[in-house]
Amino acid sequence: DGIDGMYNTRRVDYPWHDSVIWLQRAVLNRLYEPVTLSRIQDNELRFEGTQKPFTMADLFTTLDASIWSELSVPTERISSLRRNLQREHMKQLTRLTLRTNQQAPEDATSLARASLTGLNKKLAVVLRSESLRDVATRAHLQETYDRISAVLQAQVQKPWD
Repeated sequence: DGIDGMYNTRRVDYPWHDSVIWLQRAVLNRLYEPVTLSRIQDNELRFEGTQKPFTMADLFTTLDASIWSELSVPTERISSLRRNLQREHMKQLTRLTLRTNQQAPEDATSLARASLTGLNKKLAVVLRSESLRDVATRAHLQETYDRISAVLQAQVQKPWD
């Protein structure tokens, strides 16, 4: 609500981070929505043998590569806006991996788990790097690595209906 509790004052500047993450979250929610994922999965059946459909695997790998591009090149710092986007992406992958929404296709669960596994391997390499000097970036990547590790170790009850 923009009110500081201790002094009961409103922000006089524009809340950039809040506005940007709201848009980023809306886009990711739409892309990872069970209906969207199911339509993409069904899309694979709508093409002839020589045509290349856009698949769920394409969605996951493209988003992973673009949202986490800093893990593929030596970097000293990840901006606060990018860190927020990466956290939101990790939350989406976590929800799919842990099957908090049972309506998502099973392939989405498998792809989300594969994404988190791949990200954690890259994070482990980057965290060993000497070039990562920014304190906030290192803390973000370490926390992300720890959270993903916990998700991957979680025991998930998957219905086999």
